[in-house]
Amino acid sequence: EINVTLAEQNTTGNTTQQDTDSQNAIINQTLPAYPILDVELSYPKNLTRGSGVSVVATITNTGSGKANNIGVLWDLPEGFESVSIENNCVSLEQGESCSSKITASTSYATQKGGNSIKVDIKYE
Repeated sequence: EINVTLAEQNTTGNTTQQDTDSQNAIINQTLPAYPILDVELSYPKNLTRGSGVSVVATITNTGSGKANNIGVLWDLPEGFESVSIENNCVSLEQGESCSSKITASTSYATQKGGNSIKVDIKYE
């Protein structure tokens, strides 16, 4: 609720008289609903070169709007090769979750340490 006080001004811009009655104005504003996607990654703590690895991204819509056309893009470091990608993310209503899983293989030539598997989530 906002209290509005009315005042009159003369030609010099000085206030000459103030309306002693205040009017109450109620402003109803509907804010647009926006999705907010949180991502949690599950992966093994250790990886042996020459073996496989699976990483799962759990995506949850914590916003107030629907997320549509969700795209999950995986970025593997050098020495990793994608074996399969399972993705059940298309759209999410508020509070809903989905997941995307990538399984990758590594070679014995894969660099030790410092490797990062990245995930990029896009939506409308």
